[in-house]
Amino acid sequence: MSDLRTWLKEQGLEKYAEAFEREEIALAVLPDLTEKDLERIGLPLGPRKTLLRAAAGRAHAWPAARRSHAPLVLVLVVVAAIVAGVFGVHYWISSRDQARMAEVEAALNAANSTTQELDLARERQLELVIRVRIARLAEDSARGKGDEAKLKQLQDVTRRAEAEAAKQAEIVRQRAAEVKAAEEATRIADAKKQSDLARAAEKAVQEKAAEKLAAEKAAAEKQAAAEKAVKLAAASPLEQFMARNTQYRFLPRDPPGGTLPYMEIVFVTDDSCPRGEIKELTGGNNQLGIGRKSRCVKLVQ
Repeated sequence: MSDLRTWLKEQGLEKYAEAFEREEIALAVLPDLTEKDLERIGLPLGPRKTLLRAAAGRAHAWPAARRSHAPLVLVLVVVAAIVAGVFGVHYWISSRDQARMAEVEAALNAANSTTQELDLARERQLELVIRVRIARLAEDSARGKGDEAKLKQLQDVTRRAEAEAAKQAEIVRQRAAEVKAAEEATRIADAKKQSDLARAAEKAVQEKAAEKLAAEKAAAEKQAAAEKAVKLAAASPLEQFMARNTQYRFLPRDPPGGTLPYMEIVFVTDDSCPRGEIKELTGGNNQLGIGRKSRCVKLVQ
């Protein structure tokens, strides 16, 4: 099987192979064919368009026609899922996150749209380049035959084709610049989104650490309270009484006269009261004629 027939089979056009072989058309000259050439050898409109587009792709090794940015969105979703899974928190997308995601999506759509426009512009450029080649070949043929009238006519055709090709080349340059700008916008939007995700992950770590510290503090306080309760239960009645009345002073003997402020209450542990009781003193005021008061109170109420 010839290279041309193999290539036509790959494009789904194998049934037209005999027409190409009949005209002795080689695989290498496919990019030079025009739509009129294909119509002349018997190809319908649909196959003509298919072949011209495939031949254009074969002649120019451009980047992949339509880049897909969908994997980037998938990466963002996976990162968000990892953040929620690793740190054990529910990461709900806030209004700011939704706005950032919309910004990324808009940038991706713009990049895809401008890339498609660039592809179409390049296809049109190839058609015009082929037209210029054909016009120049026709010029050479007329020049070789000495047909000046025909040569002049063909030179006009060539100039028009070259002008249109130059105009299309400028359009291609503009589209290429737009694609570059759209891809940069996508990169910036994605970088901002990644930064937001990183901040969200850091915040989740900090919140988790704060929760852990709070839990540890609560557990320590609970343990301390339990230990205090155990000690209090094992303490003597006097120790329990002192633990319950920490707002008062406890003295080993009565304070000297005039040193206990008016209405201040103190307890004296001098064993002057019956067993199971303690002395309670209340300060007096000599100027008012109020003396110090003393009584015994029970250690266990």
